[in-house]
Amino acid sequence: MARVFGASRQNKNMKNMKRIFALFLILALSVTALAACGGEETAESTASGAAAGTSASAETDEKSTAGTSKETTSSKETESSKITTSAKESETTDDAETASAGTSARTSSSTTSSSKKTTVTTSGTAVDSGSCGDDLEWTLYSGGTLEVSGSGEMEAFLGPDRSPWHDSVSDIEGVLIGEGVTEISMYAFAGCEELTEVSLPDSLRSIHDSAFRDCISLESITIPSGVTELGSMVFNGCEELTSVTFEGSAPEFGGSVFLYDTLTVYYPEGESGWNSDVMQLYGAADITWKAD
Repeated sequence: MARVFGASRQNKNMKNMKRIFALFLILALSVTALAACGGEETAESTASGAAAGTSASAETDEKSTAGTSKETTSSKETESSKITTSAKESETTDDAETASAGTSARTSSSTTSSSKKTTVTTSGTAVDSGSCGDDLEWTLYSGGTLEVSGSGEMEAFLGPDRSPWHDSVSDIEGVLIGEGVTEISMYAFAGCEELTEVSLPDSLRSIHDSAFRDCISLESITIPSGVTELGSMVFNGCEELTSVTFEGSAPEFGGSVFLYDTLTVYYPEGESGWNSDVMQLYGAADITWKAD
């Protein structure tokens, strides 16, 4: 009986051990399954998170790109606006300058039309120069203008070929006598056949004999108000001279000042020095005297 009971107990123990082993096996399989399931969920969660992050990053990039695009567009629009504004300002400035230039031109024209005084300017480079008085200098420019500057009287030139610029008379087209010069010597510009323009200063007092003799291209000249003496034959042989304007009182005229000339002489209206005793022919072929 004891053996039978022992064997029976042994069999029960074996069965219990098998059950326990089976339970452990089931538990192990369940844990493994759960672990696998949890890994997939984690992977899915990770993948989902990564996808969400990528999407958010893409959205951020898109927003950044859009912002950059807007900034670029705004910058371009601003630059375009600046360029347009600058162009308009430039046009306005150009228009103002043009208007100013037009006003200046009209003023200059008006000034010129109200006065017969010729303005001679220098141009080009100096090609010759020297002294023509104690305090006077002369300069001949390549543009054809002879300028006399300084103060006082010219030295006396005792013949038509004695002026220091005589060798260049064919190059002289304009004469500019600067302020400060008081006398023009005899024969100073005699034989300057290309001379067409003469500008005389207010400081001038005397123009001596034959100073502009045979200046065959000279058409007009204005005598400043300070001139009190015109020598003999000052304008002798000036074939094209048609207009002489006096700005002041009648000077003392030498003989034959206008020898052979045909011209109109203008004098200040209301100036008492101009009378019938003064208004003579002075050797001219014909003179018309006009109050101006």
